[in-house]
Amino acid sequence: DINFNLIFKFSKEKFGLKDEVFLSVPCVIGRDGITSLISQQLNEREAAKLKKSAETLNSIQKEIVF
Repeated sequence: DINFNLIFKFSKEKFGLKDEVFLSVPCVIGRDGITSLISQQLNEREAAKLKKSAETLNSIQKEIVF
């Protein structure tokens, strides 16, 4: 079983994200769900856009009231 907290932690560590947002990461899906994660290298431009997306999602999340 894949622990989704590990996927989140992987995203934060791998891509240097500081905000607590959940992002999709490429993975291999088998009959029983996620079997492994696919590592990707981002160039500087892609990394900057990913960080900006995470910041945007985080600011929207903060406005949601349950």
